[in-house]
Amino acid sequence: NVTGSREGLVLPNALQSDVWKSNNPSLPYEMISYMGVPLLWPDGEVFGTFCMLDNREHHYSEPSQELLSTLKEVIQTDLKSILLFRQAQTDILTKEAQIKEIHHRVKNHFNLLFSTLNLQMAYGSYATNTESLLRDIQLRISAVSEVHDHLYRKANSDIFLLGKYLTELGKQFLSILQRWNVIYHCQSDDIMVSSNISIPCGLILYELMANSLKYAFPDTYLPMISVHVKREDEKVVSLTYRDNGSGLPEDFDMGTRGALGMLLIQQFVLQLSGTHEMKNDNGFVFKMNFPA
Repeated sequence: NVTGSREGLVLPNALQSDVWKSNNPSLPYEMISYMGVPLLWPDGEVFGTFCMLDNREHHYSEPSQELLSTLKEVIQTDLKSILLFRQAQTDILTKEAQIKEIHHRVKNHFNLLFSTLNLQMAYGSYATNTESLLRDIQLRISAVSEVHDHLYRKANSDIFLLGKYLTELGKQFLSILQRWNVIYHCQSDDIMVSSNISIPCGLILYELMANSLKYAFPDTYLPMISVHVKREDEKVVSLTYRDNGSGLPEDFDMGTRGALGMLLIQQFVLQLSGTHEMKNDNGFVFKMNFPA
């Protein structure tokens, strides 16, 4: 009699089986009895078989079947261990590559900070105000360190919820500047971006907030800043910044030395391959579209 299932097959004599006497691949080797079990990958897929053969009729005893099943488990455990070991090796190589990439990003991001500060000093922005220089450094480092904190906490992820990042960043800016009287609100769709996008957006937010806090609110009873981030379509994201202050002066000129912050914003927008516009609408409004 032939017995068999996914757990195994027992064939005492293939020559006495209508199914196996002409389809037995072991007949050329004069093997007529068979007991075998399937070997499975960890995901359950069949890898092969583990079997015992004999050149005479053999009714395999229950202990023999248990032995074969035990050996099957040993082989499958070894297969799983080999796969896990190889996966661990791959994970280590991946982590090493990710750490190198993080260091590369850190270097690039801080080079961007240094270039920005050098440009501002070249404009004479800090000629008589060292405190302003130190505060600017602190705020810009906040924009970058928030990203790097995420990178090191989640070394396998360079993806950020842009709205959450800008929410926390705006609160940090106001905290460092001790401007508790300004209401800040960020509303955003669930938009995931890389650090190459989040950091320029964070630095743009800093320049816009610095401009608002410096110029917009001298006569505003309840100063407010809002940011709205939404997905325009599958490829384009828009960021709208708004304050309820006095707006841009009529004679505002982007080319003047006092407008360095706006020139920096233009550079960050270009870095994002985006476009932007600024206008007055019950305060100052900045809108930027960029691919993400």
